[in-house]
Amino acid sequence: MFRFNYVVDGVEKTSYFKRTDSFNINYYDNKIDSSRVKWINRCEFVLYEINSKSTIRKSPIQYKILTTNDSTYTFEYSKASLNPREKKRVEKGIAYKINSK
Repeated sequence: MFRFNYVVDGVEKTSYFKRTDSFNINYYDNKIDSSRVKWINRCEFVLYEINSKSTIRKSPIQYKILTTNDSTYTFEYSKASLNPREKKRVEKGIAYKINSK
């Protein structure tokens, strides 16, 4: 299980997630979301929401792991798009390894 802190509309939030080779389970705002994981290589993968009700959340998110150590990893993430004219907004984050919840 990992913890990730992020900001939405100026409010800091925390989510928890677990990932297997095939699935990602995300716990946030008293909700649970599941995604399929497609690995590109050992450090890059794309998450595809399963049964998302929001059109925004239906867009796949691409992740690139930049650094790792025993208890954290630093990563970049952005909306995965095949449209070359779409401006790509890349965010960075740190995932903290925690005990199972």
